[in-house]
Amino acid sequence: MVYLVGARVTLRQEAGVAPPLVTSSDQSGEFTFNNVSEGRYVIVVELSGFTSVSRAVTITGETEVQIELEPVPVTGEVTVTPETEAINRSESSPPGTVHERTLQNAPLVNERFQDALPLLPGVVWGPDGLINIKGARVSQSGYLVNSANVTDPVTGSFAINLPVDAIEDVQVLSSPYSAEYGRFTGAVTAVSTRPSGDRWEGKVQSILPRLRRRGGRIVGIEAFTPRLFVGGPVVKNRLSLAQSFEYRFVRTEVESLPPLKNDTVLESFDSFSHFTLRLTPNNEATITLSLYPQKNQFVNLNTFNPQPVTPNFKQRGFNLAVLDRAIFLNRSLLESLLSVKQYDANVFPNVEEPMTLHPEGNVGGFFSRQDRESFRYQWYELHHLPTRVWYGQHSLKVGLDVGYSTYQGVIINNTVRILREDRTLAEQIDFSGSARVGRNNTETSAFIQDKWLVTPRLTFDLGLRYERDTIARQNNVAPRLGFVIVPWLAGHTAIRGSEPLAAQQYQFLVEHEHTLRHCRGTLTITPDKIEYKTTHKKDSRSWQCVDIRQIKVESPTALEMVTYEDQRRLLGRDRIFTFRLLEGHIAPEVSALLMAKATHPPVTSVMPVTGLNTSFSVFKGVGFKPFMVGLVGALLVGIVGLVMALLVGPYVRL
Repeated sequence: MVYLVGARVTLRQEAGVAPPLVTSSDQSGEFTFNNVSEGRYVIVVELSGFTSVSRAVTITGETEVQIELEPVPVTGEVTVTPETEAINRSESSPPGTVHERTLQNAPLVNERFQDALPLLPGVVWGPDGLINIKGARVSQSGYLVNSANVTDPVTGSFAINLPVDAIEDVQVLSSPYSAEYGRFTGAVTAVSTRPSGDRWEGKVQSILPRLRRRGGRIVGIEAFTPRLFVGGPVVKNRLSLAQSFEYRFVRTEVESLPPLKNDTVLESFDSFSHFTLRLTPNNEATITLSLYPQKNQFVNLNTFNPQPVTPNFKQRGFNLAVLDRAIFLNRSLLESLLSVKQYDANVFPNVEEPMTLHPEGNVGGFFSRQDRESFRYQWYELHHLPTRVWYGQHSLKVGLDVGYSTYQGVIINNTVRILREDRTLAEQIDFSGSARVGRNNTETSAFIQDKWLVTPRLTFDLGLRYERDTIARQNNVAPRLGFVIVPWLAGHTAIRGSEPLAAQQYQFLVEHEHTLRHCRGTLTITPDKIEYKTTHKKDSRSWQCVDIRQIKVESPTALEMVTYEDQRRLLGRDRIFTFRLLEGHIAPEVSALLMAKATHPPVTSVMPVTGLNTSFSVFKGVGFKPFMVGLVGALLVGIVGLVMALLVGPYVRL
């Protein structure tokens, strides 16, 4: 039983004109009325949060009354209103979008915008802990921040860290067949940062540290991730600033290792500055500066690799971009972008000792030290022409993109010793000298794109893209086509499709290494096949991607393929082909294309975007009967689906 303090108690006569007596309950929940004449009375007890009680009592001498109050039932009303998501009737490849509100309210594990991307269709976490978009690895996608390319020129991954508070929205284009996008084999992730408002505002979050508990006691700090955002006008109607800071200190425990020697440590500081300068009512410039130093201690810490064996990783760099938007009298829009990005990384051991490998656990220090510096410079022009009317509406845009990347690196390897189970030496690997690598690459691309709105129910996206770089040293031209059809007047259904009209191809002059001799020829790589031509016709080959078992890019000038030859050749055995480039180098986008085709299951590597064409080479060798059964089944499913869509579609309301 709980005694209630401060309850209001009122005593009045049941019949009479005497004024009521009022008092309150004390610490023991008791109340007292003195000098009360005998008779019938009414007691009313009231307390906020409890149901009032009114009781009739008869007082004869000293009378004791016990009253119990019941809590008021807690009730509430929650109204959930879904966001209206209308069918997009004009985009052949509509993007998935994560808005600022979702980034602020969603429980993001690492407080990064990448944690929210799996909320979109086609985006999942891969087995390596990295984001996969439409089956493509991180290194096979493109990354843009305010139209600037922020892809690491060496690894192809997202190269900068942005505070969550600095992001306005994130768009993921899983099938970006518009001609303005290029140099990727997976998807494109476009990030728009948050400008400031008309008034100054500030926000501080996550200022309390999380303590580290080990063995029932507190030992230091486990995580501390404060965030700060401040923004507002510096000069009213002229210059504004949005500034975001984020500091991260996170220890992650590996429970299979001894206490206090089982934590990986991440420490980073991310700063993003967004300046908006309004030059004229029709001309606005945006200046952004991002800093992202980071340090990781004891990378890949696990049961077999204790802290001394693991490496450390350190990165530093900046990204500076200036974007100018101008609207002309004819209602055309010109976007001009200049950006420079630095990304330096270092991998180094914790102790300078030879790395010793043993079945029960490794000792010593990490065997490799790596240092690299990279820069990327970009100039980008995009002109949106005024809308024209000719057999429908035409929205035309043309663009030019010039990028220059430079990379310098040094790799120094230490001795590696391999021990048997009885700890006797089985093998020792010694490395001599250091490996110095460096490469410069100039990438030039131009495109033209037309969105043709024939009718409100039919739209075409037509485009042409040209690319050239100084590593592959070849010209690539890729026409693009996309369409949207709205079959019914209600507009609840849209049929989309997109396809590159011509496959992008890369050609290299190579030397093919045979067992007894070498021959020279041309190696052509496209998204659908790899072809080798030489003057020796018996050595020429053409492989569909589904016939390639494995591809290994051994170096920028060496390529190895494991293929499955036709049964009429070599009795259907696997065959290894090794090619050495005589001119040029394998660019990162070529390597990403090869890896994508080598790692996808055969059935997915032959599926087109629209689902209207199929390469039947995947069925080679399985026999005629299973092929016909599968073909008939696929036709029946397609016919039934089409009939159901025609019959039921007009009555569907979303």
